[in-house]
Amino acid sequence: MNPILRKIKFLLKSLLNFTLAPLFSFFIRRNEEIWIFNSLNKNNIAQNTKFLYLHLNNKSNSDILPIWITENKKIVESLKKKGYNAYNKNSLKGIYYILKAKYFIVDSHFSDISRVLSHKAISINLWHGIPLKKISYDDPKDFISKLSKYEKFFYNLFNKFSTNYYISCGEYDSKKFKTAFKVNFNEIISLGSPRNDSMFKNFKNQDIFMEEDIKYINKLKKEGKKLLFYVPTFRDTGRSTTEWLNSKDLEDILNRNNAMLFYKLHPYDKNDVTIQNSLLYQLSKISDLYSILKEIDCLITDYSSVYFDYLLLDRPIIFYPFDLKEYIAQDRPLYVDYDEYTPGRKAYNEDELINAIQRTINGEDNYKQARAKIRNEVFLHQDGNACERIVEFVKNLDK
Repeated sequence: MNPILRKIKFLLKSLLNFTLAPLFSFFIRRNEEIWIFNSLNKNNIAQNTKFLYLHLNNKSNSDILPIWITENKKIVESLKKKGYNAYNKNSLKGIYYILKAKYFIVDSHFSDISRVLSHKAISINLWHGIPLKKISYDDPKDFISKLSKYEKFFYNLFNKFSTNYYISCGEYDSKKFKTAFKVNFNEIISLGSPRNDSMFKNFKNQDIFMEEDIKYINKLKKEGKKLLFYVPTFRDTGRSTTEWLNSKDLEDILNRNNAMLFYKLHPYDKNDVTIQNSLLYQLSKISDLYSILKEIDCLITDYSSVYFDYLLLDRPIIFYPFDLKEYIAQDRPLYVDYDEYTPGRKAYNEDELINAIQRTINGEDNYKQARAKIRNEVFLHQDGNACERIVEFVKNLDK
């Protein structure tokens, strides 16, 4: 879109929001027992909002009405079949509950929920990862950083339409959230990520949209297979992260050691993968890896924040930063020194990675102390009770 037209559209939308938002709030009284859930991933129900939503739905004595709002008809139909409340954001019931809900539970931004309808609601932002890479205002390439001064003014003003709280895992990400979202520490509450509760216990219906994947994993576990999981992050440059998966040496290692390698590309990854190897299994880009993470024996990643969460399981992690300098320069700067905060064996080329996999399968693990150090620095809570803490926190906001 032409930059001038984009600015005009943004200004008109802003004026409309300022006109309608107070009007809605004048006539509508919000209900503290209605919680609206929404996700950055519009093609699935996943990650933090998913697990808190399931937690509330699976409690028999809950006085909270959790409702999933989306524009995805498949999600609405699937959740309703499970007996849960879900509505299209443009349906009459969807709009009604958005206007009535006191709490909006999100994992990034309002996504499918219009800010016009959020005035005087309270936003509980669970976010979607402990940041290794710089985010939001801290990332010079983020869309927020690229906004003009007047666009930033309106963007920040929209946030004032609702009270916002950010849920962190501890002091590490609280400090990052403060600068990334330009908020005060009293708006950041260290209660833990609901998705990490899945490391400690099972949730009813956590396999939603992944039923066949989980059945297959359970079959492999019964057969005694060792399961490895490769989870690379995306590159803005479009650089491929999967060429090594076609390695004959990898196939030989998996064959010899009764192992399988699962892999999942980031939803923003621009690459398609064609691999002819029956010992590799690709998960959909939109699948929820937290539904299976505790079944994995070893994680392989590069700069994905999933490794922070995997530390809760105290299992081996292999890091494959084959393009570290290029990634920091061309894709995303990091908050911390990479080597200091990645407690695991490093591989910088395909041969080193294959060797690291073999040594890990052999049981070589010299990083338990290093993992404990980072885990204790990052996580204030390591007990699988984040959902309970968040529910109690939100309920106490009304007192």
